[in-house]
Amino acid sequence: MSELAYDPNTPRTYHDALTAAMFAEQIRGTKTVLSIAAGRTALAFDLCRMDNRPLVISLDPMYKNQPFSRRWEDRYVAGLAQTIPFVDESFDLTICHFGVQHMPPKTVPAAVREMLRVTKRAGFGPYRGNIMINPVFNGEVLEQELMAAGLSGSVAAVDWHDREAFPLVLRKDVFPSLAILKNDSLDDDVQDRLLQVIADTTALRRKRKSLGERISRLKGGTSYR
Repeated sequence: MSELAYDPNTPRTYHDALTAAMFAEQIRGTKTVLSIAAGRTALAFDLCRMDNRPLVISLDPMYKNQPFSRRWEDRYVAGLAQTIPFVDESFDLTICHFGVQHMPPKTVPAAVREMLRVTKRAGFGPYRGNIMINPVFNGEVLEQELMAAGLSGSVAAVDWHDREAFPLVLRKDVFPSLAILKNDSLDDDVQDRLLQVIADTTALRRKRKSLGERISRLKGGTSYR
């Protein structure tokens, strides 16, 4: 059984580098971070070396029966996004990077509800109370649906990120994020409307490629997303 990346001698993965670059600003403004569907990652170790030394917990069902050193075993927790094993308001910031699009569509609203539950309310810092979900594959559609539901700008927004600010090697995978702010406006009714938008939209799911598109790519045709 192979060990997951948890020690300083383990090279950072591409995913680690992209996650750290994408959410660095938010993480620097917080003390506790939950990374949902983190997978094979050295992110907990990598981010705890930031100046503010945040406590980063990685959650993924694959951690069950995986070996960890005693120093890092409490940073890697086995569990599902739909039933996060932490009490209410445990974390300043919750991030889910390349996790939602792998979840069955019917389970996504429940997962987001759990992210909201374990995230602290906004206050005492610029990024406390934030939930960041990436990627958003169709930001324009999601923005329109948030606006139609009266949610845009108050509790949720599409963060487009500045691709030019990322290292060149990472730019092809810089997608917009759904940023949710757990503030006093997010009562039960608003939360239900937000979850309905998330359930109805296809913006958080990658469009499946046709067989012709996949063959074209294999033959060296035009790149697609």
